[in-house]
Amino acid sequence: MEAQEEKIYVALGDELQDGCKTLEWTLGRWKSQPISIVILHVTYKLSGKDYVYTPFGKLPASSVSDEKLKILRKYEQEKIDKILSKYISFCGKVKAEIFNVEKYDEPIHKLILDLISGLHITKLVIGFAFIKSSSWYATA
Repeated sequence: MEAQEEKIYVALGDELQDGCKTLEWTLGRWKSQPISIVILHVTYKLSGKDYVYTPFGKLPASSVSDEKLKILRKYEQEKIDKILSKYISFCGKVKAEIFNVEKYDEPIHKLILDLISGLHITKLVIGFAFIKSSSWYATA
């Protein structure tokens, strides 16, 4: 009788090197068991403040023309899609999927607790870059 596949949730940021190290640890930790990986990726939605990422840093969207705003957002999405694709590829033969989460102005610990209860998560691995990048968005 084959062992049941265990679902491991892995929260990763946009730093590819840290994400791959976190996935490597996860795959090594459960290498003797059949698993599937769900990569939790957070998309930040800052309510009331519309920002865009540029080569000059984060700027208010109102300071950029609509045409350039569209190009910058498309570029940012393509960059994220490429990172997520590399995460999936890194998992090799282990079944992996992406679960996108939209985060608003709520603190990261509340988001994590909501995900655990909402998705019935029993195994969660959190990458360092995920926590590091999330701390910028935490509110008091």
